Amino acid sequence: MKTNRFINIKVALFIAVSALMAACTIEDANQGVEPKSEKLDITTNIDVQPTTTSVNFDVKSDVSWTVSVSADGAWEGLSVSPSSGVGDAQVTINTGKNTTRKDRSATLTITTAGGVQQNVTLRQIQSEPILEVSSGSGQSLEF
Repeated sequence: MKTNRFINIKVALFIAVSALMAACTIEDANQGVEPKSEKLDITTNIDVQPTTTSVNFDVKSDVSWTVSVSADGAWEGLSVSPSSGVGDAQVTINTGKNTTRKDRSATLTITTAGGVQQNVTLRQIQSEPILEVSSGSGQSLEF
């Protein structure tokens, strides 16, 4: 009879401990623990000449990331490679020559897997005029 009573105490103790453990959630266990921040470090402004056809910038990260491009107007030939990666990498921006008489710009957004974002602003300055005609009255035309 003493053995049955000892077994009953063990079973009751096991049930009580199991109930207490089930009451603790993972959220409770992680309370007070700061989530690991994602590292993302990039150059934020890049200015290039009208004859520049490509430029590189470094992505410094400890997680996976993607690059999206948004350009003003029609910027033919604008692309990035690679458009995604994991960890540190060098990204090449293919710009093509700017043969227009206007500066052009684009925003590259680098986004990590956890949603951290940083922008790179790319500006390619206008090309110089090929021909400038001036009149004696101070007016000029550029081609």
